[in-house]
Amino acid sequence: MKKQIKQIKQNIANLLILALMVLVANSLYAQRPIEQNPPRIPDSTQIIKLTNELSRELSLTETQKVEISKIYFDHFEEVKKQIEENKSVKMKNKEEMEILRKKFEEQVKGLLSDDQQEKFVIFQQTHKPAQRKE
Repeated sequence: MKKQIKQIKQNIANLLILALMVLVANSLYAQRPIEQNPPRIPDSTQIIKLTNELSRELSLTETQKVEISKIYFDHFEEVKKQIEENKSVKMKNKEEMEILRKKFEEQVKGLLSDDQQEKFVIFQQTHKPAQRKE
């Protein structure tokens, strides 16, 4: 009888150790970094569609729409060049892309009223580009 109780305790201890190992392994796997690809570069049709939606949602003037459209085209042209030039330097490229993104946002926001800027932030969050597949 004592031997059976001792065996049961040993089995329970082994199961607890196994369960703990599974949990630790799972949490380590869950924290592995995910390599992200840069977002897809929209083509001219997509940029026009995006600026039209932005114009509608932010009630842009025609001047604002034209200037922001130009900023979008220039921005994505720069992004495309950066991607092509810096494929092998991912971290540096990521930092440069972040600088470009901030510059782009500042340029657009500089043309918008406070209310339009708030709507622009929401617009960006709801219109994030899909991640590129390489």
